Amino acid sequence: MLQGGGENKWSLKSVTNWEMWWPGFPILVYFKENQTKSDGQPHFFPIIMDGKKLYEQMLAKMGPSKNTKPAPEDWNLDTALDATPVGRRIKEELDGDIKAKLKEVKDFADIAKLFQS
Repeated sequence: MLQGGGENKWSLKSVTNWEMWWPGFPILVYFKENQTKSDGQPHFFPIIMDGKKLYEQMLAKMGPSKNTKPAPEDWNLDTALDATPVGRRIKEELDGDIKAKLKEVKDFADIAKLFQS
């Protein structure tokens, strides 16, 4: 039987890895901690707040992750796509004009820049 809920508190020292998909366009957070289970327990949650501020706090308090993280001031659609294998494949399929504009797109409001001449 599946059981959910309970007291959801973990020591930051118990976090063994964390990711944010995608830096620059955050929609989902993942972290794995070893407080719940010694071999690690993964957790996912949607980002429904200022993702950049959350990312800055995670950089400051969560410790290192298994993957290198870009600095918040370097966030853009280019770094977001480079952050994952799927994003890199998407980037390979884009035409040259759109690829050239990826670094100009700093948040969702900037996406229209990709289609402006």
